[in-house]
Amino acid sequence: MALTKVIGAGLGSVSSADLDGAVTINESSADKDFRVESNGNANMLFVDGGTDTVIIGHNVTRTTLFNTTANAALQIEGTSGNTAAMSIARNSNDDNGPQLVLAKSNGTAGAAVTVVTDDALLGRISWQGADGTQTVEAARIEGFVDGTPGANDMPGRLTFSTTADGAATVTERVRIHTNGVASFNNGIALGVGTANTASNVLDDYEEGTWTPTLLGSSSNPSVSYTSNNFGGYTKIGDTVHAFGRINTTSVSGGSGTALIGGLPFTTHAGSTDIRNGGALGYISNVSLSTGYTQFGLSPDANTNTIRLVQSGSGVGGNIISVGVVGNSFDCPFTLTYKV
Repeated sequence: MALTKVIGAGLGSVSSADLDGAVTINESSADKDFRVESNGNANMLFVDGGTDTVIIGHNVTRTTLFNTTANAALQIEGTSGNTAAMSIARNSNDDNGPQLVLAKSNGTAGAAVTVVTDDALLGRISWQGADGTQTVEAARIEGFVDGTPGANDMPGRLTFSTTADGAATVTERVRIHTNGVASFNNGIALGVGTANTASNVLDDYEEGTWTPTLLGSSSNPSVSYTSNNFGGYTKIGDTVHAFGRINTTSVSGGSGTALIGGLPFTTHAGSTDIRNGGALGYISNVSLSTGYTQFGLSPDANTNTIRLVQSGSGVGGNIISVGVVGNSFDCPFTLTYKV
């Protein structure tokens, strides 16, 4: 290595260099800084020997990250769009692009490839804003291992988190699981662009099964059911669309209003106009009272039961007593109600 035009007692200035081999600066690990100037920036590259950080654009290490005294080994500080930016560009005659890779191993030395474990954090992108004292996190994206990894097998999930108004820490809002299913904690606003309009938020969707049972409002009958007794439902927001078939082989005893019990969700506690009702496919082995011509269903408020009712022209609606329900009672139905 040849250095020319050395000024001062030490290495004060170098105007030319001929480098043939490896170059080590500060091989003794002294607490000394290293600075490179450009035409318009006195700290184009700055190595802070005391904090072991490399800084572009400044000569003081930032120690305010995550609302603590944490820092980062590589930092860029700037006062404009250009000086506070990083660019990665690939120039090749193909369809490939540049890459930003965040990698994790369970090794304890550089270049390790020790296998990671389930739920290990593989990388994080964090957005932070200064609050006058520290830089506080407002949002983050994280990648985790989502299963047991192995050779050529690395299941993963992505999580998206934001900080609520009045808070200083993030809360997970969206998760993309290893099987591609996305979970949203607080719902999805539909049909309003990027607005957060409460009336357009779909905050729940669920499908499942339930088992209808024949009950009495005063006392329950003794009932045996066929294998055709079943129920299913779809819940969208605060509305439940339920269907089922109650099919018995024997019914004895019981008193009060005939009820179908076991609804998958408790009905709304409000007025009857938002509890809605249901429809029967057919009904067998139960008799209408004199003057009544049709059967119906009506859910009660704040409960998991449906009333069997009857109605007719000029006589209005009325309940059906569980005592008139006979053996081999068969009643397929659908029901929509609010919760």
